[in-house]
Amino acid sequence: MKNNFDIIGFDADDTLWINQPNYDEIEDEYCKLLSSYLPTEEVSKELYNTEMQNISFYGYGAKSFTLSMIETAIRITNTEVSQARINGIINLG
Repeated sequence: MKNNFDIIGFDADDTLWINQPNYDEIEDEYCKLLSSYLPTEEVSKELYNTEMQNISFYGYGAKSFTLSMIETAIRITNTEVSQARINGIINLG
């Protein structure tokens, strides 16, 4: 049986579009916070990789983003990230 479609609709989540600039701003601050360990571009790539690994566990949102930031910081600092920086990351989240 052949289906003919005249229109295909997509229900995009406009909340994500509105909030994405906030995530981008926080990511910039996060990368600056960890720039003594890696260049900001590398921090961003590492965070992205962590988010992609975690999305099936945590989904997408502020909580998962914050957990991924913490996990990435621990990894790229070889567990030497200070409590003060972890607190800073939590505040960013």
